[in-house]
Amino acid sequence: MKFHGVSPEDLAVDVLTRLWDPGDHRVEWKPHHGAITMGSLLAFLKTILFHDFIDMKRKGMYKATTTYMPLLSNSDEMTLDDFIAKLESPEA
Repeated sequence: MKFHGVSPEDLAVDVLTRLWDPGDHRVEWKPHHGAITMGSLLAFLKTILFHDFIDMKRKGMYKATTTYMPLLSNSDEMTLDDFIAKLESPEA
């Protein structure tokens, strides 16, 4: 997942940490869901992981576009060499 500094592994570890932390009640197995089985637990964690990912995208942490340089007006022209020189310049 690019542009927000959180890997899929980070999201998964966060979900498991919240599940195992007795003081954190955001992720906990409710008794009315029945007995915990491997399949039911994995489905539960997968749903939480998906919702965390969607919430992260909604917060605006996930950006698909970035602007590195200001846009040029039609009268300004920049060659590829000018662009590279500007990137390599310590004043840039």
